[in-house]
Amino acid sequence: MPSQSEVNGPPEIVATFGGRRVLRNQVLGWEARRAKKVSSTLGLRAAAAEPSEQLAAITQRKLELGHDRIEALLGAQLRLSAAGVGVLARLSSGRRVVSSVGLAVNTGSATGFVQWWNDHVVTGDEAALLAICPDHWLIRPALNGWQEVVETTGGSPMASRLFIDYQDTGALRSPPDPRYPHQLTAVARLRDGTPIGGLRHQLRDTVAGFEMTLAAEFPVVMLPNLVAGHRWHLACEFSNMIERAVTSPRSEKPATP
Repeated sequence: MPSQSEVNGPPEIVATFGGRRVLRNQVLGWEARRAKKVSSTLGLRAAAAEPSEQLAAITQRKLELGHDRIEALLGAQLRLSAAGVGVLARLSSGRRVVSSVGLAVNTGSATGFVQWWNDHVVTGDEAALLAICPDHWLIRPALNGWQEVVETTGGSPMASRLFIDYQDTGALRSPPDPRYPHQLTAVARLRDGTPIGGLRHQLRDTVAGFEMTLAAEFPVVMLPNLVAGHRWHLACEFSNMIERAVTSPRSEKPATP
């Protein structure tokens, strides 16, 4: 089985959603379009640059502005989305619809990715998490051990505020698949604790590398185009996470005795 050192260039990542195969360059095209939009909001000139350079410039700008100024930029959006999400939660009565994506990677390991997730996502490493998707605005600790996240979900016209709970995941509706031994789970809540969605991402090793199924839960009355649009967001952020995770020395499969 090839390790990262035996694979020339970046890992090959192929996404599957909406019944079709989506290549990495298509996901990068979506990322570039979102980066242009976000750059405009931030007052950054959208320079012709490599996607990684674009995203690095956006990340640096967000860190320089800080949380207060980011929230001021997004104030109207956050107020509108807070009211809308509350209504959706009440109308849905706990029922969910799922935005799902499959990803296959030709190197690395499921264990290595889980380590990266625990080291950066669960701990709230803001610089690392801003750098994986232009639509991530801020990440910071919140009460109850939750994580406050402001992001623009893939198909939404506005940013929203969520509180991510990695501990109490009983409100998830997506069942675990026994074929996938690694589970990454969390519940998305409103500030008052009301569960409005969540995630169940499942991973397993393959002969070449590893694969994962990504599932993001939304209130069942969410508009279908918004749910479908979020697949691009998932493919973007997880492809970028994978590229970082497989370069970690801990990401390779253990040697076979």
